[in-house]
Amino acid sequence: MLVEDEQQQREALSMLLEMEGYEVLTADSAEKALEMLKDARPDMIVTDVKLPGTDGFAFYDLVRENKNLGAIPFLFITGHSDPASMARVKKLGALGYI
Repeated sequence: MLVEDEQQQREALSMLLEMEGYEVLTADSAEKALEMLKDARPDMIVTDVKLPGTDGFAFYDLVRENKNLGAIPFLFITGHSDPASMARVKKLGALGYI
């Protein structure tokens, strides 16, 4: 699952992942992704840190609260170099931060 609010970024990243053989579910907000997760169980979630409404970190926390979804690995992406966010990703135990 790819959660990215900027359409061009979402389409480009989705295309790259599909070219590598992945089936990609996309959402433009954490709220839409949470709705999709009621029916889908992705192998991984790639999410932007900065999303409208619920940000990527709050989205992570909401997914982790659900016992059926809590083990899904997360990878955070962002267009901004932010040392505090990088440290937070490490503390959360996510796969990484790009």
